Amino acid sequence: MGRSTRLMILVLTMCLGVATSARPDPIDPIVITAGQMNSTRTDFSMTMFGPGLTANFEVPGQFWFGIHNPGELLDFTGSGGSIPWTTGTLMFGGTTYSASSSAPILFEYRLDSPTFPLVYGSGTPFALQGTFSDGFGRIDVTGGGTISITPEAFTLGFQENPPPVPAPIPEPATLFLVATGLAVARMKKVRMWRSHHVTS
Repeated sequence: MGRSTRLMILVLTMCLGVATSARPDPIDPIVITAGQMNSTRTDFSMTMFGPGLTANFEVPGQFWFGIHNPGELLDFTGSGGSIPWTTGTLMFGGTTYSASSSAPILFEYRLDSPTFPLVYGSGTPFALQGTFSDGFGRIDVTGGGTISITPEAFTLGFQENPPPVPAPIPEPATLFLVATGLAVARMKKVRMWRSHHVTS
């Protein structure tokens, strides 16, 4: 290998090292420590506060009432949606972004919660994963808190130290299948033990 070839490889290696070191590391989701998503009979609003992030949006319209009744079992696991906010602001990293009908700020999110009966004023835990997106790029957020439902409002209240969302309780049919599988496995093991001891 000639001297000029080695020099070219060295320069290319250095350029590649600079290019890869200049790439930003993936940004962790911003943890929401306060705020709420609130639906009333007249509007839907959202405020979120986290390190370096403040979001404040509102849109007219009824999103909740009349859908469920007291005592009905609810489970928000996997629920969520996509909200194109057209009114409000998002402040991030010292810059304020304003939403408008011509330039909405999109918020896509997913909720998780245990199954619970609808009781007014209950404090059922929830967890949320979401993403704001617009011309500024993408901002991921995560948070949790408690769900409050009254005849006047449905509210997801964010907390700095939210309660954990309990793991789902298996349905009776699932428990029966697991128990049956364990019983069959035990019977096979006993038969194998007996046949081994009889032949020996």
